[in-house]
Amino acid sequence: MELAPRDIVARSIQTEINEGRGFPGGYVHLDLRHLGRQKILQRLPGIREICVEFGGIDPIDQPIPIQPGQHYSMGGIATDVRGRTAMANLYAVGECACVSVHGANRLGGNSLLDCIVFGRLAAEDINNRPDASSLEPAKRWSTTV
Repeated sequence: MELAPRDIVARSIQTEINEGRGFPGGYVHLDLRHLGRQKILQRLPGIREICVEFGGIDPIDQPIPIQPGQHYSMGGIATDVRGRTAMANLYAVGECACVSVHGANRLGGNSLLDCIVFGRLAAEDINNRPDASSLEPAKRWSTTV
């Protein structure tokens, strides 16, 4: 499971902590010592630098204490598929919107697709409003992709 998706890794770490297999303070260890000094210095210099500077530990000699973290926020503004919110004239698309099309784990490249698809639907909805023809050009949205 070295290449498991981030959401699975985060949940697995939290499960270990919740079931008492973590360490006091709520963390687990990521042990890189088996890689050896040379490989850590060659392939993971940034991770080592962060550990030394911010954690005061050297992963060449010590395991790294880790906790699960949020890897992505999939929006908090409830919308429909056209980006409409409960507030009149407020639309939301992209990372701030909660359309609930991704489930528990948004795949890396889908964020841009999300913006394009739902941005276009929101723009069409705005342009098709009864008052759209009275909007200044700067307040109308282009639906050209």
